[in-house]
Amino acid sequence: MIERARQGAELDLLVVAGQRRLGFEFKRTTAPELTKSMRVALEDLKLARLDVVHAGSETFPMATNVRAVAATRLLQDVEPLSFGRWAGVTARRRRPARGVRAGAGRRTRRR
Repeated sequence: MIERARQGAELDLLVVAGQRRLGFEFKRTTAPELTKSMRVALEDLKLARLDVVHAGSETFPMATNVRAVAATRLLQDVEPLSFGRWAGVTARRRRPARGVRAGAGRRTRRR
């Protein structure tokens, strides 16, 4: 989703988690630079943080509330977000309905 700020700056991804607004920019470069467009988006969209995901190997601060995050480290360096009632929900295996054997109804091929 591309979000546009009032002054025409755009953002590649805007995540709203409760009252927090987090912005993500994606760059192919290994050395991203802070642009005027990023500063405008940070202010106009009232972002708590802006992460610039890039092709380099390091995560480093770029400015107040702005950091460059290596794409290879995205899952390690960006903390999980909480989305209200979905916060803390993890995937789990469903139990079979009462009276139904696990695996019943599945066809198996004999070799």
